[in-house]
This record gives sequence, C-alpha cells and structure tokens, in this order.
Amino acid sequence: MTMRKIIILMAIILSSFSISTVCKGAIILNEKDTEKYLYASADYIIERNPNPDYGSIGGEWTMLGLARFGAIEKSYIDKYESNLHKKVQQVKGVLSQKKYTDYSRVCIAYSAIGNKANNCNGYNLLKPLAELDNVKKQGLNGIVYALIALNTKKYDVPKPDSDYDGEVTTKERLVELILNSQLEDGGFAMMGKAGDVDMTAMVIQALAPYYHSDGDVKKCVDYAVTFLAAKQCDDGGYKSGPYKTAESTAQVLTAISELRISVSDPRFIKNNKSVLDGLLEYYKLGGYSHTPGGNVNAMATEQAMYAMVAYYRSIKNKNRLYDMTDHITYKKIEEVNKDIKISKSSKKKIKGKKVKIKKIKKVVFKKVKKIKKTGVKKEKTIEKTKKETKKSIVDKKNKNKKKKAKKTEKKKDKIIETTRNQNITDLVEETSSKIKTEKKTEKKAEDSDYSSIVAIFLGVLSCILGIGIGKKRKDNEKTS
Repeated sequence: MTMRKIIILMAIILSSFSISTVCKGAIILNEKDTEKYLYASADYIIERNPNPDYGSIGGEWTMLGLARFGAIEKSYIDKYESNLHKKVQQVKGVLSQKKYTDYSRVCIAYSAIGNKANNCNGYNLLKPLAELDNVKKQGLNGIVYALIALNTKKYDVPKPDSDYDGEVTTKERLVELILNSQLEDGGFAMMGKAGDVDMTAMVIQALAPYYHSDGDVKKCVDYAVTFLAAKQCDDGGYKSGPYKTAESTAQVLTAISELRISVSDPRFIKNNKSVLDGLLEYYKLGGYSHTPGGNVNAMATEQAMYAMVAYYRSIKNKNRLYDMTDHITYKKIEEVNKDIKISKSSKKKIKGKKVKIKKIKKVVFKKVKKIKKTGVKKEKTIEKTKKETKKSIVDKKNKNKKKKAKKTEKKKDKIIETTRNQNITDLVEETSSKIKTEKKTEKKAEDSDYSSIVAIFLGVLSCILGIGIGKKRKDNEKTS
C-alpha cells in the first residue's frame, strides 16, 4: 500500500469519527471533514494528471476544483497555463467554430487560477461569447455556461468581431432566454418537455448571482429547486435518465451550495439521506465512480471535487464557487499529513526548541516521502513476484499438459500395438487352424483313395485267384 493510500485511509477513518452533524442519520460534513475528502481528491487528481492540459477532462474542470479549494501549487498552474497558451497560439484564438462552450469552459478555469479571460496569451477568449447566434448553437447549455463565464469576474461583454452581423450578447438577454426555457414541471432540458436534473442544476448555478436581486429569477429558481427536491432518490443521490450517477448528484450539490441551501434542508433529505450521502456513495480513496460500484472515473471525480468545493465554500461563508472576484489561495497538499504522528526521535529533536509549523511539516513530509518510496518499491517487488509466480504456474501447467499428452499418446500407441499383436495372433491361429483342417481333409481323401485302390487290387487278385483255382479243378477233372 502506497503512502498516499495510507494518508487517504487515515483521513477516512478519522472523518468517520468526526462528522459534525447528523440530521436523522443523514451525513452533514463540517469544514474539517470536508477538507479531508477534498485533500484526498486533490492528491488523487494531481497524482494521476501531473500535466494538466486544455480539455474537458484533465483540464479546465480539474483546475476549477483545485484552484477554488486552494490545494494547488503555482508550478501546477504554470504547467496548465503553458499548455493552454500553446493551444491558443496554435489555433490563433479560435478554440472552436461550433462548440462555444469551449470558450466558456476555458474562461471559467483561467479566471479561477487568478487570470483574466480577456487576455489569454494575447487573445480575448470572451469575445466569441459576444456572438449570441453562435452561443445559441448548443442550445440552453451554451447560454448557461456563457452566463457563468461572464459573471466569474463580473466581466463586461466585449464587442464582437466587425464581420459578425448577428444578435449581440448581453447578460440580460442570456437571463431572459434561460427564464423562457423553463418547462411546466419546473425543470429545464436541452430538448423535450420533461425536465432534466443536470440541466436544471446548471441553470440554477448560472442564475444564482441574480437570485436576491431579481424577482422573476427568484420565482424561476424556487420552482426549479422544487423540481430537484422532488427528483431526489431514497439514497440522497440523483439520476441522469434511468441511471444513478455521481455527476448528476454533484451538479445538484453545486446548485444548492451556490444558493446557500443547506444539505440538511428537509426538502433535500430523503429516507434520512442527504445529497452528501448520495455523492459519497461513489467515493473511493480520493476518486469517484460514474455509477454505484463502478470503477473510478475521471469526469465523475472532477465534477464531484468541484461540487464538494462549492459545498465547502458555502459552509465557510466564502465567495460562491463561480464568484471569482476574490483572490486565489494556496494550500500545500501535504497539509493532509498533519494527522500522521511524528516519530519519537523526531519529537526529541524538536522538544525544547521553537520550531515553526513549516519545519514540523518538513520532517513529516520527508518521512512520508521515504515511506512512499518504500511502498512503491514494495509494490513493484510484489508485482514482479506476482508476475513470476503467474509465469511459473502457467509454465508448470503447460509442462503438465505436455506430460499428460505424452503419456496419453504412449498409452494410445501401447493399446494400438497390443491390438495389432492380438489381431496378428488371432490371424495366425485362424490360418493355422484352416491349414490343419485342410490337411485333415486331404489326408482323409488320400486314405479314401488308397482304400479304393487296395479294394480294387484285392478284387482283381480275388478274381485272378478264382480263375486259377477253377482252371486247376478242370485240369484235375480231366486227368481223373
């Protein structure tokens, strides 16, 4: 087991004892417990994606979660910036001619890491969002994310290119288009007449800045919140179509956190389960699976990470997830190591000295690094042994198979040989018997012929003797 896994495991064990509030059995995490989950996810994401790049996975949503929590180092931001700048330079500021959500996504991430989206390596990425006809090409999705991007740092909508002759974007027009898209059931959808959980949650996130200042927005959002509350499953989670997913649950957690609705709100407790219960069902050592019991999934992990950040910021009374008018703060990921006890030898060295917290962390971090290296070596050795053992077993099996096959072949040959010999013996005996029978028959025939000859000879001899005796009698008679 690697040190990272040990740290995460300790965090989970400790958090199980310190979950601050339980609303009739529902999980309600406090700040400290939420931090433990977030540190574990930050560690998981960075370890598996050491080189963040432009893209919907492993790129902008990764940077949003890490930067808005603060578990990110400048060097990691620099890698992403460098890769993004190369991409923007390569395409000359044109990220897409069809998917304008690409501009919105990059503007959100670029603002999250402390930059201004109107100057990304010399290009104004907000400018394409001024072309409302193009923004609307992706339907409600394009409109929602354009509004979120423009409000991250309260950007003014820039003028579109001079060759654009369509409708120009305004924030007011985007809000109006969203309000007009609400369905009869209170939800929102990309298409169709039935509300979709994901799309409804995203709409709420986009309208959150206007909730307390615009009556129409408040009315619309309240109706959408009622829709989401009704769609919650018995385990606290949410479905996307017929399937329960981490992403749908994450979007709802983000939405209610942006509105500062508590997860303990009775509207969002089902069967004594909160939205956090629903989301943590997918949690696995820092990562999140797409469906219950599935493998850890990159997209699910990124969305769950920033949803937990939205929740964390709401209970800390910090700026909303998408309100980036505050400044980025940095928290080193090794802060999670504070739960690991320092060895006795380290304590003796530290005792009696005024050592700063940084130095203590350094000692612990070195120890962690050493154990981590040992763990990696151990894992490699185990993996090697496993492979060798597996090969040995396979070789042995093959050897036994060959041996068995050889034995069977020999047995077959023996049976064939025995059968052949038996057949020859039977044939010889049969032939010998035939010959004997034939000989007997011939002998009988010969004996029969010999008897006939003797009989004839005796007959002839009898006749001759008979004739002689008769003649002699006649002569004797004559003489007399």
